[in-house]
Amino acid sequence: KKVEDDRAVFAVSVSRASQSLAGAVEAGKYEATRYCIKNFGSSRVEWAHGPEADPQRFMTSKDTLVMQGECKI
Repeated sequence: KKVEDDRAVFAVSVSRASQSLAGAVEAGKYEATRYCIKNFGSSRVEWAHGPEADPQRFMTSKDTLVMQGECKI
């Protein structure tokens, strides 16, 4: 979903992240790609908090992984 007035900035939430952090990260990447393609026709994402981050630094809340980025054209 979009985070700001600019649709390009988005956040992806993946529930039950503790079951498999690696799986949650991949699911987040997939959903981010889908969002950017649907809204901008491009799969390019610039991550603010994303898959390349140290797993210990991921934002989590109530067993939900949250990644944030921006679609690039």
